[in-house]
Amino acid sequence: MGQRTAFLIKRTYWNGKVNVRLVHHQWGIGRVMHNNFMRAFMEMVTYRGFEEKTLKDFMTIIDDKHSLYKEQDFRKNTKSIPNVFDKKVIKRYFNKTDNNNGGVIIDIKEKPSDKKPWGLDVESVKIGFIIGDEECDYNYDLHKYIGEKPFEKLYSGEEYVKISCSGEYAYPEFLEMWQGFIKNFEITEISDSKMIDDVDVLKITEVKTKNNKRRGLFLRFKSRDDENIVKAKNVTAIFDGQYPLYFYYMDEKKYELQSRNLFVDVNKTMLEEIRRIIGEGNVAFIE
Repeated sequence: MGQRTAFLIKRTYWNGKVNVRLVHHQWGIGRVMHNNFMRAFMEMVTYRGFEEKTLKDFMTIIDDKHSLYKEQDFRKNTKSIPNVFDKKVIKRYFNKTDNNNGGVIIDIKEKPSDKKPWGLDVESVKIGFIIGDEECDYNYDLHKYIGEKPFEKLYSGEEYVKISCSGEYAYPEFLEMWQGFIKNFEITEISDSKMIDDVDVLKITEVKTKNNKRRGLFLRFKSRDDENIVKAKNVTAIFDGQYPLYFYYMDEKKYELQSRNLFVDVNKTMLEEIRRIIGEGNVAFIE
C-alpha cells in the first residue's frame, strides 16, 4: 500500500566482479529517493575504509535487509552482466516489484586494481530515475496509456521530482542542492533527454572537413522528430550571429547545416541553456 518505489543497483568491484540488486523502497516519491541516495552516498564516501559502511550492503543504509527483491552476482567479463540503463533490463527487473511510483537506477564502479585496495575507491557513479503507473496517464475507456508508459523512459533527478506528485516538492532550493551535489561528486545522470547511453557517446567535436575542422555550433538529436529541436531553436533564434549551426541526427548518422538565417552568436549564456535542454554531451562549439 502507499507509494512504492525501488532501487536497482549495479556495483562493479575492483576485481571486475559485479553485483546487481533490486531493493524495495517504501514512500520514495517526490524527493525522498534523492535525499536517501545522497545520505547513503555520503556514508559510502565518508566511511570508505569500512566495508560494511560502503557497498557491502548498500541499501541497509536506506532500508533493511528484508527489503531485497532480487540479487545476482556475476563473474568478471561475464556476457550476462546487464546494462542496468537498458530499457528492457529495467522493465524485466521492475516487473518483479510491487511498484506504482517508479524508482532509481544506480551504477557504481570501483577503480580496477590487481589487489584489494585498503578502502573504497570509486571510479564512476551513474544515476537515472524512472516513473511508475501513478505518474502516467491511463485511459480506462481505451484501456491504454496516453503518453509516457511506466518504466519506459529515463529521467534526471530534476525531471523526476518535477513529475512526481505533480511537482509538489520541486522547490528551487532543493533542485539547486541536487544539481550542486551531482556536480560536486561528478555523478553522471542518465536520462533520455540528455541522450547519453552506456555504450558509446559520439564525439561530435571531432567532425572534420577534408583539411580543416568545421567551425560552428553542433547539436545532436535523436531524429528530425526530436521534440528538443524546437526548444533548441527557440534559444538559438535569440542569438543571431555568424557561426554556422549544425544538427546531427542519430538515426540517420549524419550532420545537416542549417540555413544562413539560423546561424548563431555563441556565448556562455546560450551554451548553458542549450546544454540544460539537450544535455552537455550533445553540444559542441568549434571556433
